[in-house]
Amino acid sequence: MIFSDKDYQINQIICDDQKQFACRGVRRSDCQPVILKLIRSKFLSPKELSLLQNQCDIMKKLDLRNVLKVINFKSYQNDFILILEDFGETTLDRYFTDLRLQLDINDINGLLGEFFPIAIQIAESLGELSSHGIIHKDIKPANIQIDSKSQIIKLNNFGHAIRLVGGDRGQSMRALSFEGTLAYASPEQTGRIDRGIDYRSDYYSLGVTFYQLLTGKLPFEAEDPIELIHSHLTKLPAHIHTINLLIPQVLSEIVAKLMAKNVEDRYQSALGLKRDLEYCWLQWQSKEKIDLFELGKKSLSDRLIIVEKLYGREITIQIILNAVERLMHPVTDLDKPASSELLLLSGFFGVGKTAVINEACKILCRQKGYFIKGEFSAESKVPFSAFIQAIGSLCGQLLSEDDERLERYRNCLLEIIGDRGRVFIDRIPALAQIIGKQSPESKLSQLEREDLFKLSFQKFTALFAVLEQPLVIFLDNVQWIDDDSLELLEIFLQTGHLLVICAYRDNELSGIHPMMMTVSQLKQQGVIVNNILLSSLSKEQINELVADSFNSSIDAVRPLAELIECKTNGNPFFATEFLKSLEDDGLVKFNAQMESWQCDLSQIKLQSLTNDEIDLMATQLQQLP
Repeated sequence: MIFSDKDYQINQIICDDQKQFACRGVRRSDCQPVILKLIRSKFLSPKELSLLQNQCDIMKKLDLRNVLKVINFKSYQNDFILILEDFGETTLDRYFTDLRLQLDINDINGLLGEFFPIAIQIAESLGELSSHGIIHKDIKPANIQIDSKSQIIKLNNFGHAIRLVGGDRGQSMRALSFEGTLAYASPEQTGRIDRGIDYRSDYYSLGVTFYQLLTGKLPFEAEDPIELIHSHLTKLPAHIHTINLLIPQVLSEIVAKLMAKNVEDRYQSALGLKRDLEYCWLQWQSKEKIDLFELGKKSLSDRLIIVEKLYGREITIQIILNAVERLMHPVTDLDKPASSELLLLSGFFGVGKTAVINEACKILCRQKGYFIKGEFSAESKVPFSAFIQAIGSLCGQLLSEDDERLERYRNCLLEIIGDRGRVFIDRIPALAQIIGKQSPESKLSQLEREDLFKLSFQKFTALFAVLEQPLVIFLDNVQWIDDDSLELLEIFLQTGHLLVICAYRDNELSGIHPMMMTVSQLKQQGVIVNNILLSSLSKEQINELVADSFNSSIDAVRPLAELIECKTNGNPFFATEFLKSLEDDGLVKFNAQMESWQCDLSQIKLQSLTNDEIDLMATQLQQLP
């Protein structure tokens, strides 16, 4: 016996290897069956230990029927003991693999008879998780355990899960780096699109899970991680009823809805999904047939979710895409690189400049280009700060490439940098993960280091800006750009197949600003420069935003939308903040019995709400702790 515990009686060894010792036993106080895992710490990386700790912290606080219970997690000498309820060792992937071996290939009754009760339980459990403000982030068959006799399921492995602040499921989190299992990851979870992760990310992963359970295969199968990410972002999988002709079409459409690329097109609540599955199951049991019906009719969310969607920006997006297209298919002499372009995007604070760029980024990712970004700050005194951020984000993307491609880039970068790699790593620490640690530099003056940095940057950029793979650099808040960065911008724009987008607040950048003077010089040098001014949204666009947020018709929310447009002057940021404040103040509420959103316009009008956006923000700031 490897270890003993006075509170538990150990009965059966399950596993004994270098990393862990696992056994079955019972708790002496109440004879509850448990699984004890002795995890050997010397074989745990800091990341693995962090995931284990996160899993235990979240699962210990949950007391849900369909979530595996963590009874305790404690240190034992130099190792750790994890104590779980004993719920068997069968996971959904093994369960359905065995099921397929037992069933005749044409036994659709046997398959659906097992699938529906399990799928309904999973939908219900995801609804309970979201009500507690928890996003699992790694839903897959291997993380769902099942009792083969009772068919009860339990979710497991919450290592990547996040609990939203205050349990507010209306919030979302940004994917700073990829976490989870790539084969099941939602587009927003890949980190390749600038979109928050909320509870609907788990619905996408559940769609992939259902796809696998019903067809025996994954919707996207690729060894190359980049190809897999590209598939999640852009490709539509084959409908499952075309893979197995016996599967009802409506079930195929439910899976497709779960796997929608845009979160607004997915189910908006687990309750809506559960009801659709229950309706399908009843029909199948009664007549072995499922009639087509409108999906998600009862999928209204009981939390206000501001949709991350652009309104009235189609022309702007197209201008950006046209610029990218020119990089990929230049009309110039084929022996010459396509000219780089500079695009200036201006508008008032909150008008949606960054949102426009993020939308263009999604499309660029589908073309397998690189999109990197950095932001200047009024407080930062670090030269090249936005460029350093941008190259840091590029390093993160490179680390997700396959080994062969990463090795090729590593060799090219080392050739460019030479024996002065420490100059770059000191400024871009993420670069060390690609080129490795570098020896200390011989003494260089600050001026020499900055000159070396600028001179090497053009070669660095040219490595990634090629015809079949354009490079787009987004620099935000260039009203605060420093002189060194302006000089570097000029160097950058001497590289072909490169698009630089600079965003700024038009009321903070005059014609005598150094940035505008640099733009004039670039025009004289023949650089293509385009200007886009973003204006506020129209009444109809605000109306559409409000209708989408409440999942309602445009006519139903028109009076509220007109009031919001009046209060915010059509500024999309302030319009969404205004909406949130109405819910926070209880002026709009979800009526669970009527399953609809309700508001009292007369009460909203009586509130001392301001017509000035700055005053609105000041009011909200005063409410913060």
